[in-house]
Amino acid sequence: MTLRLPTTLATDSDAAAVAALTKYYGRPYLGDDAYVGAHFDSWSSTGDRVGEADRFTADDLVAAGVPVRAFRRVVGVLVRVVSRCRRGSG
Repeated sequence: MTLRLPTTLATDSDAAAVAALTKYYGRPYLGDDAYVGAHFDSWSSTGDRVGEADRFTADDLVAAGVPVRAFRRVVGVLVRVVSRCRRGSG
């Protein structure tokens, strides 16, 4: 089996790597054109967090390929529901 490095790693130029990172993280940073996964780089995707098992998490949305705008709507709805429940009106 032959391992071939992607062009961004096989050249001395940083231009291709910068372009790929800009595309992934969006412009502006974490804007609507960013890849969904960029928003969760600091989240655990390994399931090693206490209490994460058997729970619907942001990683599930990422794995399902939910677009950023849709994800923001889902989170907005969840925040409102949880807020109402905490106030005792839900």
